[in-house]
Amino acid sequence: MGKGASGLSPKELNARIAAALSGMHKVVIGLVQSGSNKKLKHRIRIGADHAIYCSCEGWLFSKKRPKTCTHLEKYKREVIPQEIN
Repeated sequence: MGKGASGLSPKELNARIAAALSGMHKVVIGLVQSGSNKKLKHRIRIGADHAIYCSCEGWLFSKKRPKTCTHLEKYKREVIPQEIN
């Protein structure tokens, strides 16, 4: 297997994601289609700390605070307004 956009192998990336999110109870609140891989859907989760998480590399390596990614932005734009109405 090759390296992803992060420069990590899938195994290394999964280990980093697991370490970053370990010990927190997270509930999946939605799925968002990947823009680069039509077979992949990213999980949008809310944690016990009330933060919103995405399962993608973009979120994992985001330097913004709070962390964000294109999938979270799409979820906020398209899904949340529908759930409110």
